[in-house]
Amino acid sequence: MLTYKFSDDLLCAGQPTEADLHGLKNQGYRCVVNLRPPNEPGQIPQAEAVAQKLGLAYRSFPVVGPTDLNEENTRRFDALLQEIPRPAMIHCGSSNRVGALMALRAAYVQQKDKDEALATGRQAGLTALEPLVAQLLSL
Repeated sequence: MLTYKFSDDLLCAGQPTEADLHGLKNQGYRCVVNLRPPNEPGQIPQAEAVAQKLGLAYRSFPVVGPTDLNEENTRRFDALLQEIPRPAMIHCGSSNRVGALMALRAAYVQQKDKDEALATGRQAGLTALEPLVAQLLSL
């Protein structure tokens, strides 16, 4: 699993395996946030059940595509981050969507300028969605 240590209590990542979830539990993580929609291929079968069996809280916050990257969803994502038990791991397929939301959160919620927000996103795995995020932050 590709990971980005975002902060002391947030890990941003690509798709974890079941073994990765066991490792997270052993490292003291308390929650998994999945940004992948349920029908997206390549996920752990019954991921929520696996996480719960390990004693990890599990939250689903599907980001289906670019239209889900907007200010309203970013504020909903920020509210989710405020309520989940930490330390937590947030993942999508590659951490690109995680990075996109973290960049938008930095701009919309934390009032960081565009360059700092994009740097925050890169720290969380922002790659292919960077041009779109940059465009959204320029509007």
